[in-house]
Amino acid sequence: MIKIIAVGKMKNKALAELAQEYQKRLSKYDKLEIAEIKDSGAAREGEKILEILSCAKGKVYAMAEEGKCQSSEEFSKTLEE
Repeated sequence: MIKIIAVGKMKNKALAELAQEYQKRLSKYDKLEIAEIKDSGAAREGEKILEILSCAKGKVYAMAEEGKCQSSEEFSKTLEE
């Protein structure tokens, strides 16, 4: 299963449509679940993320704008492993 934990709502309509397209593509390969967390400050958001991850199995990938950039192909290879 692929689980995406997103903080806050996507306000940019173009990005929201792009995210829906990727959701559709990913769902062909595995079950996909998206958990949205309300914007509520770093400490509270961290608690909610840990709560969701406490019952998760498998690998966890944290993504942030400040993180290391990967192309779609590179990330796809990472997921395949």
